[in-house]
Amino acid sequence: MWQRNFPATYASLSKEWSEAAKPVMEAISENIRQRMFHLISQAYTTIEAEEFATYVGLQVEPAIAAATAEGWQYNSENSMISPKKPGLSNYDFLLVSHGYFIYLCGFVFCVLFFCNR
Repeated sequence: MWQRNFPATYASLSKEWSEAAKPVMEAISENIRQRMFHLISQAYTTIEAEEFATYVGLQVEPAIAAATAEGWQYNSENSMISPKKPGLSNYDFLLVSHGYFIYLCGFVFCVLFFCNR
């Protein structure tokens, strides 16, 4: 996993595991897949379907289906996937809003301080 060898990572995680370890390995695999979706949506404007499938650990057809289920576009003529760019999550929005609020408070304080001198 740390060597960024995604096919080997998914292959290792999909091996036969004990009943206790199986749900954990499936959760890890799904977590990696969702992380890859997020990273690809930020890094690519288009990506070949086969390369995308490698990154998410699926065969090409299920990878295309997963991408379109996420609202991504698939062009069958050139076998390219266009990721949908992520918007701000609620947490990101709160961070931006909080930062803006702090900036605004500082601005108001400076205006009030310097105008009342």
